[in-house]
Amino acid sequence: MVALTRLARRALDVGLEQLFPARCGVCGAWGDLLCVACAAALPDAVPPRCGACWQQTAGGGLCPACQAYGPPCTAIRAPFTYAPPVARLVHAVKYRGVTAYVSPMATLMAAVWPVYGFAVDVIVPVPLHSRRQRERGFNQAELLARELASILKTPVHADALRRARPTARQARTRRRGERLANLAGAFIVDDPQTIAGRGVLLVDDVTTTGATLAACAAALFDADARAVYGYAFAIA
Repeated sequence: MVALTRLARRALDVGLEQLFPARCGVCGAWGDLLCVACAAALPDAVPPRCGACWQQTAGGGLCPACQAYGPPCTAIRAPFTYAPPVARLVHAVKYRGVTAYVSPMATLMAAVWPVYGFAVDVIVPVPLHSRRQRERGFNQAELLARELASILKTPVHADALRRARPTARQARTRRRGERLANLAGAFIVDDPQTIAGRGVLLVDDVTTTGATLAACAAALFDADARAVYGYAFAIA
C-alpha cells in the first residue's frame, strides 16, 4: 500500500509537470525549470579540495584519507555542494519523480566538465538494484548520464555496470568504512569489452564519502578501464 501511494504521488507530480508550464525547481517561478537567478545562486564546490576525492581539504593536494588509502577513483568531481537549494532539486527528482529537472542539472554539469580537463571515452551511470529501480520507476543517475552523453557527444553504456545485490541505503550509513563494507563486491561488469582500455565517466546525482563511486570504480578497473572519473551533480 505504501509503495502504491508513492507511485500515485509520483504519477500526480509527473502529470502536473506535463499539464502546466515549466516552473523553477528552486524558487517556484514560472517560465524555466531552473531560472537564471537560481542557477547562478547554486553553491559551487570551490577549492581548496582534494585533487582525488574532491572533499574539502586545507591547502589543496591530496587529503589525508587519499594519501593513506589511495583515491576512490582516478578523480572525483562535482560542480556544486549539497546545500539546501541543490538538495531541493535532487529530492524533487529522486523522491518525487519530477525528472524534468534532470535536463537543467545535466546542462550545468556539462558546462563545467571541460574545466576539469579529463579525457573520457564512455559515460556509465551508477546502477540501482533492479528491485529498487522497479520501486522508484527510474534511475536518476542513468537519466543524468543520458542527458550528459547527449550534450557532450559521448557514448553512454547504461548497462555496463550492474548492481549484483541489494545494499542498505547509503544515506542511512554515516561512516565511510561502513559504506565501503556495505558496497564491497556489489557491482559487476558483465561485458568487460565495453570498458577495457577506456576512460570512464561514472555519473551519479550526489556523492558523500565516495564509497559508492569507489565500489563502482573497483568493478570498472577489474574490467581493465584506463581511468574512472566519478562525476556527481553535488558533493556532500
